[in-house]
Amino acid sequence: MMMPYPPNYMTQLVEEQIMLNFEENAQKPCELVKKMELRKAIYERIKTFYVIDLYIVGSSVTGLATTNSDTDMCLVFNDHPSEIVNPNECTFLLDQIKRILMKHQSEFVRAEIINAKVPLLKFFDSDSKVRIDLNISNAVGIRNTHLIKCYADLDVRLAPLVVAVKKWASSNDINNAHRKTISSYSLTLMVINFLQRCKEPVLPCLQMLRPDLFHESADIRRLLLNQEWPKYESSNKKSVSELFKGFLEYYSEQFNFDEWAISVRLGQVILKKICRVYTSPSNCPNDWNYLAVEEPYERTNAARAVHDPLVFANILKVFRESNVRMKSGMCDYQNTLNVNPRY
Repeated sequence: MMMPYPPNYMTQLVEEQIMLNFEENAQKPCELVKKMELRKAIYERIKTFYVIDLYIVGSSVTGLATTNSDTDMCLVFNDHPSEIVNPNECTFLLDQIKRILMKHQSEFVRAEIINAKVPLLKFFDSDSKVRIDLNISNAVGIRNTHLIKCYADLDVRLAPLVVAVKKWASSNDINNAHRKTISSYSLTLMVINFLQRCKEPVLPCLQMLRPDLFHESADIRRLLLNQEWPKYESSNKKSVSELFKGFLEYYSEQFNFDEWAISVRLGQVILKKICRVYTSPSNCPNDWNYLAVEEPYERTNAARAVHDPLVFANILKVFRESNVRMKSGMCDYQNTLNVNPRY
């Protein structure tokens, strides 16, 4: 009969595996340098025709990216009267940008426009093999990048924990919004909110602490990714492996998926019924039926891709089975990656 690992051995083993996973799968400095070079090359092509700013957004610059991850960029027209550009205008402008970039076909290839809620121009850099998703005037993406980067800077445990959770979710086929599961962005917000709600919080709520800086009307041109923060130190000294196990336990045993939504904005949970009635052009009451992750600025459901009841049931199954396996003391982090879901 197989006996459980001794607790101290188990904790040390999981910690070593998670940190090795972070070392192997986190975005390398050279990858970020290449993305910055690509941003400059794209900017140089477009600025001849338009007065613009071009931002790299998302995990590439928050410190939470995995290696070979796509590069999200946001194009902002400086002479546009509003941050908001309607989808039809976005599609037209993206087509013009596509024509500009494709004049350099030896460099940028396989370009296509995706007519989504936020229209995208997707293309590929033939040299670095980096995939690029370019949107227009998605200011909330810039604000979220700034917010999450600031959280990552507050505690060094956030980055390896997020990468560990992404690896675990991907291995169990629940980390793909196109397949109606959880996007990496939603997983990141779930991790941050868990760390805000620990018995001894690991992270504060920045939007409550600094509403002057973290609010939906902040000037995106004044948001600095190298923001200097007063030193923050949590009284929670748990290791990344202990926090990973706590993440699984929290969402398996404590979080009420029927009634609650995750709210990084408040550093708490919020009732779904409150989220449904929030008045916003982007908010739809029907988006809050299953997994509910409040977008910190627009207050829409960032996890609205999870809209199939069978897929949602499988997500809960993966959380609960992973939690049982970790708590049993009879498996390590690598084994927990393989729950082998079926739905």
